[in-house]
Amino acid sequence: SFSCSLIGFLHIHPKGPCWKSHFLDHTPGLGHLRKTLGLARFSHIFALTYGSGINILYALETTRNTIKPGGLHEAIKRVETDIRDGLSLSMALQKTNLFPSSMVRMIQIGEKTSSLETSLLYIKDAFDTALKRRVDHFIGLIEPVMFIVVGLILAWAVSSIFLPLYETLSTLDY
Repeated sequence: SFSCSLIGFLHIHPKGPCWKSHFLDHTPGLGHLRKTLGLARFSHIFALTYGSGINILYALETTRNTIKPGGLHEAIKRVETDIRDGLSLSMALQKTNLFPSSMVRMIQIGEKTSSLETSLLYIKDAFDTALKRRVDHFIGLIEPVMFIVVGLILAWAVSSIFLPLYETLSTLDY
């Protein structure tokens, strides 16, 4: 009942999605996966929209609208504001402290060489590779825990069936 009301509250309150995202982003193991996935999505969607010849601000807005509310969503809003104020994309991304320095450097190179779309697609591929490795590692860590949990559940089920049966049969006289 409490969890249902909490989930309902998070959906109703205007800041609820941000709180939920903040909680999930700071969950050990899951948070890093979510951040990497968000950055890969940002790189991919932004590369496609910008590469289609769309204005950089409109491409950022479109990208932001496809990303769920949370830290990345708010960071993209700040990037849009900074670009309107005259900063370059790489400087605006660096100012948020959310984007990795390697990503900022790649974008900076893409800006200087007029190949921003290509740089963004390379970034997306790098994040996709890292994400696949992290998911495989995460699953590798979860598998032994799942085996232990399933084993304990089976042991509990077997003991809850056979112990009462054994006690009943031991009281019978032949």
